[in-house]
Amino acid sequence: MTLPKPRPHHHPWLTLAALLAAAAALPAGVRAQDDLIDPTPITRKFPQGQFCTLPVELSFIANGPAATIAYEANVYTDDGAGGLLWTNQSIDNAVIATDTDYAANFGPPPEFSSSQNCYIGDPQPTPYFYFNRAGLVLPLLERFDNDPGPRGWDLAQGAYFQDSNTGPRNPEADDDYTGGSLGLGLESPNPSLADRARTSITVGGLTNGQRYFLTTWWDCGNVVLNGATYLTIRITGSGATPLAQKSWGAVKRRYR
Repeated sequence: MTLPKPRPHHHPWLTLAALLAAAAALPAGVRAQDDLIDPTPITRKFPQGQFCTLPVELSFIANGPAATIAYEANVYTDDGAGGLLWTNQSIDNAVIATDTDYAANFGPPPEFSSSQNCYIGDPQPTPYFYFNRAGLVLPLLERFDNDPGPRGWDLAQGAYFQDSNTGPRNPEADDDYTGGSLGLGLESPNPSLADRARTSITVGGLTNGQRYFLTTWWDCGNVVLNGATYLTIRITGSGATPLAQKSWGAVKRRYR
């Protein structure tokens, strides 16, 4: 009998059945079919005390040889009791792949793996891109094994490298939890709901007119059922042209 593997990262206090949904605010020029907003309310899903791959797809068509990927997170949310709670958000395994490579290496998590029940309230395992397979040539493969600042990541707007709390470096085998991740916003002695943490990276080697997919693993350390906790990703191309934007978090809308 094969037993489930233990989860590599767990917040023991995170027992609230908080759920995630997604909404998007698209910039001009982004195709309407990329809009995630749906009028049907559903329950929300958040990572179940560990890193989870984002449960929606984010694609863009390159308009030149480079694109800038920007992440933004709110640092604090209303705790529902008159105070503020640090959201403690982090990202890991940021990857860009061509649409062909993405489709050929996309699938469900391994049976009995920690990612099979990654999101609270999710009855179905969230599939993801297996970025570590042999032969893949990826414009971006960032596993945050060490300080990403020298590789061009912006660490001047609240993002910080942490050498613990990591997603799997080998998701196909559900193992190798070495390395680190990128935190989005440290605790502050003077917290505010307006506090934001941001980071970005400019990725080269893209082909004009080629469709690419961006995948990222996300951990939300502190969850409040009715709190506004979100992560936003924006992609801009040559000439600062908006190519894609999506947000995940507290808006009660259906994602797909």
